[in-house]
Amino acid sequence: MFTACINGKDLIHIDHPDLSITNKIVDNSIFSCPECGSLLIIKGGTGKVRKHFAHVQKTSCTGSEESFEHQYVKEQIALWLKNHGYHPEKEFTIPGSGGRRADIYVFLNGRKVIFEIQKSYLSALEFNKRQTIYSEAGYDVFWIGVESNEKRIWKKRMSVLETIRFRAFPFMHSFCYKLAEDALYMEFGHVQFQTGISLFHSKKVIWKKDLRESLYPEKAPVPAAAYKEKVNHEWKSLNRKKRLFPKFNYSKTEKKITAYYYIHQLSLNYYPSLCFLPIYSFFGVQTGAEVWQSWIQWKYIQKKGSWFTLSEVCLSITNDPEFHSFPMSHHPANAVRQALRKYLSIMELFGVLERIYPGVYKVIQPLTVKKSMEQLLEDDKYIYHKIKSCLENKT
Repeated sequence: MFTACINGKDLIHIDHPDLSITNKIVDNSIFSCPECGSLLIIKGGTGKVRKHFAHVQKTSCTGSEESFEHQYVKEQIALWLKNHGYHPEKEFTIPGSGGRRADIYVFLNGRKVIFEIQKSYLSALEFNKRQTIYSEAGYDVFWIGVESNEKRIWKKRMSVLETIRFRAFPFMHSFCYKLAEDALYMEFGHVQFQTGISLFHSKKVIWKKDLRESLYPEKAPVPAAAYKEKVNHEWKSLNRKKRLFPKFNYSKTEKKITAYYYIHQLSLNYYPSLCFLPIYSFFGVQTGAEVWQSWIQWKYIQKKGSWFTLSEVCLSITNDPEFHSFPMSHHPANAVRQALRKYLSIMELFGVLERIYPGVYKVIQPLTVKKSMEQLLEDDKYIYHKIKSCLENKT
């Protein structure tokens, strides 16, 4: 904790000049926790442990000091900013926010930028509250995760801690500090096959002289060959599993889609082969690939010669109460739109659609829906080999 009540009256920050070790104010003052009122003492200030207020006795107070990992990552990012000639402010109070403090604030090349280090659990409600305060005050927020794992390729269930870190432009990516390597990493190339579970790749951030190049990449890095192979293996394995071992307990979203399949006396595991494709961009909605891709098939790709717009597909998903969005710092529509654009481009490659204007697609050849399982398994093999090389060279 870096802020305390002094003598039961005013608030004082740990970096206040009056709190130097040699100053008598330390010996002649009483410090208490603003949240629980318990007595505090000053600790740290040597080695890697920053000076901070700590409770004299153990307490369940949620205002207890930040973890060492949180403090360490905050100090490292502040140090990098200083080494590049910037002037970061730690524990920065947002003007007019009622005392809301950000971990780090810096004025970066014309932008008001905030870094929030997030390692512990954060509810979607609390995240939305903080994000709204920052956004309305005109700050660009980098939510930085903290991980101890050294993996470069992840398969992970996405919690609030992962999804709040997403930055939508110019591609879906996020940042995470890896303690094991003492370095900041960018996470990208998220492929969401299953509800809430993503495969993704990470790459070490190289701190360049112009930090804009490090923090505001213009294009997505090329995923490593090992990652592409992992995606292809997962795609093939999951596809077969979904075909041969269908679910019987459907979610509300899945029930919405199965209603269309029931018209043809089919279940959800009879989805067309082009309705379960790996899209290298986080979708942002809590559903499996075969569900949202089937949704597009049934809603928009049924009638030859008809046309639709990317924006109407995006709105139909983000505005539908059965499609639940993940909490993100950007509007979920930004994530959905990027994934849709990539999916529809694959439909173009297979002659299903034609893009007649930017964002406008014409149906050239609707997919055949009613097929036997044997036919679908053969189609799966064909599709897998047909687009594997395409996905390896273009993500």
